[in-house]
Amino acid sequence: AGMANLFHQGSETLLVPSMDLRRSLGEAGHRFVATLLARMRDAVVRHLNITSEVFYSGSLMKRLDYPPLEGEMQIDPTHDSTNPHIDKANIASYDWSALL
Repeated sequence: AGMANLFHQGSETLLVPSMDLRRSLGEAGHRFVATLLARMRDAVVRHLNITSEVFYSGSLMKRLDYPPLEGEMQIDPTHDSTNPHIDKANIASYDWSALL
């Protein structure tokens, strides 16, 4: 339910975890997303041997569909999610990314 009724860009469907997710995902879904975010944060800390506090600066969860989904929620069917980019160029506090 949490990834329903969201716009698609090419193969990507994006979910921005926020407090509003309780409404769309319910309490169990909200706890599940919080658990995933904690697992990703812990994995980055462990694998990069970070000893200082890690600041949460936001997150974006992606679902990839191949072939890309079609329909009225598809806003850019030619979007290529594999193009190299630097998230820090958009949000200065982004230092780490994780793939789960």
